[in-house]
Amino acid sequence: MTGESEGFRIAFVNLKTHTPCYFAGFNFTLEHVGIGYLTAVLRHHGYEVAIIDAATRDLSDEEVANELLDFSPTMVGFSPTVATMESAIRISNLLKKADRGLHICLGGHHATFLAEQILREEPCFDSVVRGEGEITIVDLADRLRRGAPLRDTLGLYLKNMDSSISKNPSRHKIEDLDAIPFPARDALQWQIREGKSPTVRVISSRGCVADCSFCSIPPFERLQKGQLWRARSAENVLDELKALREKFGIRTVLFAEDNFIGPGDIGRERVKRIAEGMISRGLGLNFRILCTAESLIKSEELLPLLKKAGLERVIVGIESASPSALRAFNKKSTVEQHYLVANILPQHDIILQLGFMMFYPYSSADDLRRNAEFLNNINQACFFQHFSNRMELYPGVAIFKRLDYEDMILSKAEYKKAFLYRYAEPNIGRLARSLSPVRRKTVNLDRYLLDMDIWVNQHKGKASNRNLVETYTGLRDKFSSKNMEFFLRSVGLTESEWDPEAFEELKTEHSNAIEKLRETLRAIVDGSGLKIWDIGTP
Repeated sequence: MTGESEGFRIAFVNLKTHTPCYFAGFNFTLEHVGIGYLTAVLRHHGYEVAIIDAATRDLSDEEVANELLDFSPTMVGFSPTVATMESAIRISNLLKKADRGLHICLGGHHATFLAEQILREEPCFDSVVRGEGEITIVDLADRLRRGAPLRDTLGLYLKNMDSSISKNPSRHKIEDLDAIPFPARDALQWQIREGKSPTVRVISSRGCVADCSFCSIPPFERLQKGQLWRARSAENVLDELKALREKFGIRTVLFAEDNFIGPGDIGRERVKRIAEGMISRGLGLNFRILCTAESLIKSEELLPLLKKAGLERVIVGIESASPSALRAFNKKSTVEQHYLVANILPQHDIILQLGFMMFYPYSSADDLRRNAEFLNNINQACFFQHFSNRMELYPGVAIFKRLDYEDMILSKAEYKKAFLYRYAEPNIGRLARSLSPVRRKTVNLDRYLLDMDIWVNQHKGKASNRNLVETYTGLRDKFSSKNMEFFLRSVGLTESEWDPEAFEELKTEHSNAIEKLRETLRAIVDGSGLKIWDIGTP
């Protein structure tokens, strides 16, 4: 195969977004594991593949295009989101200007659900791999290399010579995830070589059995035949972790799948075996996971083991403390269960991080107050992102149909920017939009506070750190108090005619207070001699 593919080169681009990855924390790797898997599979089949990681290396669109042209690929792949689609278009237009014969392919959730529209409206794109991509991308490469017809390629939407679109059926999902090679780690190699953070993302399972109405995972998983949740074996995951530890000196892992624990006894047994293996192999890793409230509660007995294995943070999709919002989101958990999760994790010295949406199209002032009270009660009000997060509307999601039926969607066919919706109560929408600048200004501070929480959790038992821990805890409470005061007073403005000047006064007062607290925290940490990241500079 190597000889046959000589001169046939493939490149993937990890596009750069200007939106920070809030849940990953400071200095966390930005590598794209999905691209890593596609690269590994193609290399396994003898292809020469390059990854141009604009996110990790902070490359401009022009720099990406120049590197691609220097590499002279026959096929280029992007996995754009709504935040990076414009970059994909700009880079692709530069490539096509230099080489009209270059085949440019898209993949991922965003392109999957909007494939036909994107192919019709953007001349620079030739095809879209819909759904899981490993088998389709090899088939596509093989056909391009041989000059074979692409029209009947399963899993592919294709722009034909006459500009018509071939919409081929989906493939079945890959049943045995252990059969897929470990993802290529080109970006991680660069990251370690440059002295960057020794962190990594690992995907140990795919899919989710939940059916949340706002999430693109359910419709994406139902696009292809196969199980809604599939998992790699514990042994396979442990082998990858061992290789990452030995080759790159990795210290922190984010299990980046949607529900690490998974459903039922099978999921819990797999997690148990992974934790036991991390301990018995002496991997010495810290790790973070995402999961649902229900799966966490049912796995409470595993938390001591997981903590011993290195679990430091759990990101739980709680989303709301409003029963009506939970029903609209089709969440299976209750507010009572959310409080239970918030109580369980601290008992095991594990940090809770929320997936939380303060605003959605049907939010009321009472919903907002109930959410704020919940955040304060569970000691999460110091993070301003929770007060400003809005439901993002993705193509294909279930709640889209309800909003469309009720004429709540303002832009129905937009692939270059987020879908817009109106609010049932217009003043709630005004507040949501007005909080966006505050969110942008505080996002780095919130990321810093999350990492400080982990540091405190790891060092609070040491007598030498007692003063710093107590001082930080007090400052954290003050951040919470200022956020609560600002938010609740702002909610009050929604219950009469919206007064933008009054809001601006509240915003300025809040900004000044937060900046003073930020400076105090910076001085305390600097004075301690600790080498913790910059204090959330906006």
